[in-house]
Amino acid sequence: MADLAFPAATIITMISTIDRDPRGGAAHARLEIGPALAPRSRRRVCVVSETYPPEINGVAMTLARLVDGLRGRGHAVSVVRPRQRVDRRGPPSDPEEFLVHGAPLPGYGGLQIGLPAAGALRRHWTRHRPDVVYVATEGPLGWSAVRAATRLRLPVVSGFHTNFHSYAKHYHAGWIVRVVAGYLRRFHNRTTATVVATADLRARLNALGFTNLSVLGRGVDSGLFTPERRCAALRAAWGGSEHDIVALFPYRPDQKLLLAASDGRGFLTAGTEALAQTRAGKQVLVPGAGALARICLPVTGDAAAFLGDNRKLLICRIAEIPEMSRGRGVILQRYKERGLADARIF
Repeated sequence: MADLAFPAATIITMISTIDRDPRGGAAHARLEIGPALAPRSRRRVCVVSETYPPEINGVAMTLARLVDGLRGRGHAVSVVRPRQRVDRRGPPSDPEEFLVHGAPLPGYGGLQIGLPAAGALRRHWTRHRPDVVYVATEGPLGWSAVRAATRLRLPVVSGFHTNFHSYAKHYHAGWIVRVVAGYLRRFHNRTTATVVATADLRARLNALGFTNLSVLGRGVDSGLFTPERRCAALRAAWGGSEHDIVALFPYRPDQKLLLAASDGRGFLTAGTEALAQTRAGKQVLVPGAGALARICLPVTGDAAAFLGDNRKLLICRIAEIPEMSRGRGVILQRYKERGLADARIF
């Protein structure tokens, strides 16, 4: 997709075709997914999410772009989210944000999970009644939002953003996959409609018993990601040429990085060791003669897998890889010919 207009038009078309029982009964949906003209009337949309900027993650940024796109088309959009650490300094910068209580998410100290707030949401929506509620996350806040909206006879659209049931097996919790899938199915089937990112995901969720699914594709902000913003001088300051691939990810001082070169040598380093103090940058990994820097991965698990060009796979525990501040590193995988192709943390 070229820009955000299509996702915004899609969800507005979906919202516009949600019918209410004239006697005040429950709403039902007639989804018309695809490019559409802007609706004739201004809609009031409330987005409920456990995560939202200033937090930085995929779901938060996707929702922020969606909110911007809807507002850009003249619709009134409010957001319900947990109170974050930065909110202690004062009220949120956006007056259309309604903050509820949250708690740190175990294992992710920088994220807040929303606590149940059905009573607060009923009072808020009674005073500021939206035309439709979009619940983007399935946590305690999302569940209570569905309950509150249903009690007020508000149409509720849910978004399936994260495959939690699939991730469970990667965290050595395969036994809980059915439990998580059952919870997600009950959650989404209680809403008027559920939007997913792809037709393939819709088919897989249908097979698991999810109902009333429609595709809401992801867009790309072509005003931000455009060749016109390419700066050769900035790339040169990073040590990259016009044709080099530059990878960017958030700096987290408490997170370690796995660095490796194409000759199979590498090591772990602390996030603070990789932080440069000047625009000229800082070289941490020093590849040997003929080798190229190949891997830079945040350490998010307790094991690593290394794949060679010879299609040989080596798996080891992160604790077995030495930590260094600079250098070539140790031999992670030895190659008679060719070298390291890829690596993954799990």
